[in-house]
Amino acid sequence: MPLLLAALFGCYTESDYAEGFTEADCTLRLECYSEDALSYLDYSDVEGCMAYEADTVDRRAAEKAAEDCAYDRKAARDCVEGMYALSCEDYLLNDFPQSCQEICGDGAR
Repeated sequence: MPLLLAALFGCYTESDYAEGFTEADCTLRLECYSEDALSYLDYSDVEGCMAYEADTVDRRAAEKAAEDCAYDRKAARDCVEGMYALSCEDYLLNDFPQSCQEICGDGAR
């Protein structure tokens, strides 16, 4: 719910982006990986994936909050929304939305 409120009111912070991107990534991972690949994961649902990726969420938020990142809230929000629209083929090829390359203006996710 906090991410929804942030998206609605335009206050999409670095932490919102990091959590939203990781949640989308976890969702796609569980939908798109083969059964064999899934058997090697330490989790079986999005919540477990989010817990497993907690350090990644913190790292992404810190990177976007860094002074050398001209954080673009709209690009961050568009990136996360675009992630949910990806096909499994695009996800598995790491063919992410262009907006994901524009969050810091330097091509960093």
